[in-house]
Amino acid sequence: MNDRQKAMLKILLESDLDYMSSQNIADLLGCSEKTVRNDSKALDEWLSEHSHATLSRKPNIGFRLEISDSERNSLLNSLYQLQFVDQEVEEKDRLARILEILLVEKKTVTLQKLAELFYVNKAIIKKDLEKIEAFLEQSNLNVTTKRKSGVEVDGNEQNWRLAISRIPAFIGAEPHTRLDFFKYLFIQQEIKAVQQSLEESNKTLSNPYTDETIMNLTIHILISIKRLKLGHSIPLATAEVTDLKKTKEFQYALNVMKRLSPMFSIRFPENEIAYIALHFMGGRVQKAIQEKNNPEISFLVQRIVSRISMIVHVDFTQDQELFLGLQVHLQSSMNRIKHGLSVTNPILDEIKRMFPYLFDTIMNELFQLNKEIGTQIPEEEAAYLTLHFQASVERLQKKSGQNKKVIIVCPMGIGASVLLRTKLERKFHSLDIIDTVSSKNIQQYLQQKIDFIISTVPIPNPPVPVIVVTPLLSAEEENRLQSFIEGHNNEKADRTGKDSFPQLQALLNENLILLNLDFEHRFEVLEALAAKLTQEGYVEKACIESAVIRERHSSTSIGGGIAIPHGDPSLIKKSAIAVGVLKKPLLWGKEYVSLVLFLATKQGEYRNTKELFKEIGQLCDQPLTVNTLTKQKTAKEFMHSLG
Repeated sequence: MNDRQKAMLKILLESDLDYMSSQNIADLLGCSEKTVRNDSKALDEWLSEHSHATLSRKPNIGFRLEISDSERNSLLNSLYQLQFVDQEVEEKDRLARILEILLVEKKTVTLQKLAELFYVNKAIIKKDLEKIEAFLEQSNLNVTTKRKSGVEVDGNEQNWRLAISRIPAFIGAEPHTRLDFFKYLFIQQEIKAVQQSLEESNKTLSNPYTDETIMNLTIHILISIKRLKLGHSIPLATAEVTDLKKTKEFQYALNVMKRLSPMFSIRFPENEIAYIALHFMGGRVQKAIQEKNNPEISFLVQRIVSRISMIVHVDFTQDQELFLGLQVHLQSSMNRIKHGLSVTNPILDEIKRMFPYLFDTIMNELFQLNKEIGTQIPEEEAAYLTLHFQASVERLQKKSGQNKKVIIVCPMGIGASVLLRTKLERKFHSLDIIDTVSSKNIQQYLQQKIDFIISTVPIPNPPVPVIVVTPLLSAEEENRLQSFIEGHNNEKADRTGKDSFPQLQALLNENLILLNLDFEHRFEVLEALAAKLTQEGYVEKACIESAVIRERHSSTSIGGGIAIPHGDPSLIKKSAIAVGVLKKPLLWGKEYVSLVLFLATKQGEYRNTKELFKEIGQLCDQPLTVNTLTKQKTAKEFMHSLG
């Protein structure tokens, strides 16, 4: 579909009319009725391939979508997320190429040269460089522009490599396609040589690394080879190299590099092998096996588990599997943080969207912990911890049941695979889950007469039927999986009951609803809403600064065009919510937002807060409701539209 056809689909999805005339649609799109009729044929074709919906027509009356409520919401969510994607594809390709010039080729280049290279004006290149500068700042690299020579990047070697490894994530590459970026820098045989060397080494380990870790190691070794060939070796202190040589991870790295040395006609010095050993140390393994007790990690785990148990009123101390999973995960996490290694979480946004209350609780606890222990545990790690805790919640509520034999393929590590397995075991009693495996190990389970595979990644040429889901297993995926299990593709009956939002309604009042806000940055929205709460006597003045600090630590966008900023609960006098409806969607972290709910909830109101987050999660899944709310002209109409 082109942009106009997407806009037409969005109009029909959002319409509350029985039928919409072609003239009405044409007026909204700014085109002719003939164009609308032609576009309707393209919609017919697209809907037949991607949806169960159909486009109904009545002569001289108009068009109407025949569609279930759940699919209407799903399509609207997809369109909302794609609203800004198409225009960004060309931009992201350009950003990737500019970064390749500045980082990989290490060239100094003028704005004029870049403008000529990409056939755009210098104003666009300047905007690109602003984004690149913000991206490189995360890796402690500086972009400088000199009048005569042009743009160049400065920084140390470790940060330089860190930035190169983060380029695929920056340009929005899917997790399983991050290696594709490096196909422009290496021939396919070289990439395969590194992968095969790592996979062969991985097979010899008692507790192998995850597929995701193998991919990350492949990327870091490829970068190491590229930088060494350009004459840039990694500087590590002699004492650090000496200590690393005593570890098993150094032996893993040494064995891999010995295999690769003749293939690439390069000698890897000890400091380079030690650097790769650090990445082995920060990698995630397939099973939670604690090799030795680390008192510092044990203290962190005890502290986090006891605090989260107290806040959310769930006794996580009864779940020994949680303790073991957190011990293993935090060991590798702290290694990554200690040595300044990059961490990515490809399902960070989905975790924030599906488990906003638990994620936010963990983020707040880590924020306090970071101040106490003098470290910075980032939101990517907080999201992984959220998976561990959510899996524990599922285990503590688990019911047994079995029938169909299945295996789970999940290359993302212990937290994600455990969460998916526990959700499946609790919600689908007819499943007998044999194991959670790497995609490389599927064949060895076929002798057990597996009925089908549940996977989080596509599997080429599967030996048995496969259904692909996310590790978070959304409600829509549960329905699809149920249909899959039952052996048919028909959707289950939709729930038609209207959701209510009692907690949201209880915390709103018309004085705290600000409509048609026109700002350029999310911090301006925060300040306006926090100032309103302060003015009305709900929060202390320091809440403004507190909310900005929290937002800088982790974006509070949770999907569905909604953000939920908040400050320190100790600064709240009376619980309330300030609402900001934006005149135009605003980039909030990685997502565009049109509805902002500034949460001011007092400490100790656990049950109400948990229900509030649940209702906000429901609202995120109802783009029609969100769209209706953002179109209201008065605060009173807004309140009425909510229920």
